[in-house]
Amino acid sequence: MSRSKSQTAPPPVRSDDRFPYLAQLPPKGPPIEGPFDEKYPSQTIGPPTITYYFPIPLDGCNPTGVFFPQRFGFKGDTDVILFFHGWKDGEYFNVKTIDYYWSGRFQDIKLREDVNASGKSVVLIAPMLGDNPGSIQTADMGVFRNPGGGDDFLEEVRKWIGKYVPQYKGKAPNVRNVVLAGHSGGGVILDIQARSMKANVCEVWGFDSMYGQSAFHRDVVQDWLDAARLRPKTKFFFSSTSETSGNAVDLDKRAKKQGLGMFSIEVFSGSSASLPKKGAKGSEWNQFTMAVSSSWHYETITKNFLNRVKNANCLS
Repeated sequence: MSRSKSQTAPPPVRSDDRFPYLAQLPPKGPPIEGPFDEKYPSQTIGPPTITYYFPIPLDGCNPTGVFFPQRFGFKGDTDVILFFHGWKDGEYFNVKTIDYYWSGRFQDIKLREDVNASGKSVVLIAPMLGDNPGSIQTADMGVFRNPGGGDDFLEEVRKWIGKYVPQYKGKAPNVRNVVLAGHSGGGVILDIQARSMKANVCEVWGFDSMYGQSAFHRDVVQDWLDAARLRPKTKFFFSSTSETSGNAVDLDKRAKKQGLGMFSIEVFSGSSASLPKKGAKGSEWNQFTMAVSSSWHYETITKNFLNRVKNANCLS
C-alpha cells in the first residue's frame, strides 16, 4: 500500500555503538562533545577534554551534562560542581537543552571554558530542569524539589560515569567534595539541597538567586542562616543585582551580627548592570519583576564563575 501524500517518513533512529542510550536523549541533543576526532568526524565539537550527555532516569534530569576538563585525571575520587540553571528565556526557552545553555551562544555563558581556565580538575555537572525552576511550578525543579534529591542524583550520575566513560573501566568514581551552584530560580534548589544533602558540600555559589518565595512560605535570609548553622564548615558566596540586593544586604548584616563568618556577599555592578531609576515592567517572577533587558542578570555568572572555581580551595 502506497504512503499517502500527507504522510511523511519517520526520522531515522539515531544510533552509535558507543552510546546505547542515544534514543533516550532529546532528539536534537548530542550524546558527546569534544575536540575534533578523526574516528568520529560527525561528533559535535566542544571544549576539551570531553562532555557527556546522559539521560539520567530521575525527574527533571534528561539530559544531564557531565564535563571533564582539560586537566582532569580520571581518578577514583573526584570533586564536583553541581550547577542549576534558572528560568528559561529567549532562545533558551525554545531550545531547552543544556548543551545550548553552556555553549556560549546564550548570554555568553561558558561554564566549561571557565573550568578549563581555572586549571582545576573538577567534574562540572548540570541537569536540564523544567522551564521555571524555583517558581510555584515545583515540578520544574525535578527531583531537586525533594530534600536530599541531590544525593540521589549524584549517586545515579556516578553509575553512568562508571559504565559509559571508558577511563573508569566500569568502576564508578567516588564523590569527594561538592560545590552547589545556581542562578536565579536555581537558588531555591540550592536552599533545599544545602540544608538536606549528606554529601560534603564545601561551598555554595548563588548568582542573583536570593529571591524570596512566598509560594514556599520561604524566608530566604533565615533559610541561609539556618543552612550555615547546619554546615559550619561550608562557605557561602552570593552575587546579587538590584533585584535581589535587599535580601543579600539583609543576610550580610544578620550573618555578621550573629558571628557567622562563612558568608561572602556582593551586590554586583558592571558595564550593563546599571538599571534605569524607573525600569519598564517585564515578566512576573512570583512577587518580583525582572527588567525587560536582563543581560546584567546573567553577568553575575559570566563575570564571577571563573573566579569562584579558581578560588575554591576545596576543589582539586
